[in-house]
Formats: sequence, C-alpha cells, structure tokens
Amino acid sequence: MAICRAYGNPDLFITFTCNTKWPEIERELDKNRGYKPEDKPDIITRVFRTKLLDMLKFIKSGAPFGETIAVASSGIASLLLPNGRTAHSRFKIPLSIDESST
Repeated sequence: MAICRAYGNPDLFITFTCNTKWPEIERELDKNRGYKPEDKPDIITRVFRTKLLDMLKFIKSGAPFGETIAVASSGIASLLLPNGRTAHSRFKIPLSIDESST
C-alpha cells in the first residue's frame, strides 16, 4: 500500500493460479497411481513454483512489458518496474495506453 501511495495505483493486476490439469502435474500423478492432486501437495507446489519462476524470468527479460528494473524475492516474488511500480504474486504491471490502444 505504501508503494501505491508513493507511486500511484498500477494499471494491471495479473494473478497466477495453479491448474491441477497441467500436463506436468498429471504426468507426476500418473507415476503415483491412485492419488488425486489434493493427495500430493508436494507435486502441486513444485510444479507451481517452477512455472511461477519461469513466468518471472519471462517478465524480467523485458519481452512482454518493456524494461524491467529489478526482481527480488523474499518468499513472495516481487518485481520492480520503471517509475517505481511493483509486481507481487498478484502482478501489478503498468501499461502505456495511447489513442491506438484497444
């Protein structure tokens, strides 16, 4: 909240949610026959964390949103974008909107 007070509200929130139908999860559950996703939180957590880190790496690369200033992690992934904007596990991403935006 302090960051929002200092730099303004973000333009976009991105929430990253786990899907137990991801092929990686289903493949691991097939190896452990008879288990449901709720029986194996270790598999769900490992796959989710891997995908979250991949998404953070993609965002940090600058490919989808332009320049990224820094990325820090302290249990909750966070991202510092230009103009002091931040992103957490619910990602707050500033957008450049002009008259040609749809």
